[in-house]
Amino acid sequence: MAIWYLLKGQWTRLEEVDPKLTAKLGTILAGMGKEAINKTGKTREALRQDCCQLLKAGRTYLLDSNKKFTPQAQPHSLAAEYGLR
Repeated sequence: MAIWYLLKGQWTRLEEVDPKLTAKLGTILAGMGKEAINKTGKTREALRQDCCQLLKAGRTYLLDSNKKFTPQAQPHSLAAEYGLR
């Protein structure tokens, strides 16, 4: 249900980034690696602060009721799914 409300644009703004969320951001930034962080032209701390600001500002996701779901063809076997046959 939470995803449905998020997609409909009915969400509550994040008021505070708690220490656990800050630690998760640090883990994500560590996974980026130094090279990727250097490409952004920002320091790791500046990126962390930017991420916190983006989380607080929020983002609006709207569900497009006119878009139709088109299912993809399912492979008939596990081997086909992984491209082995």
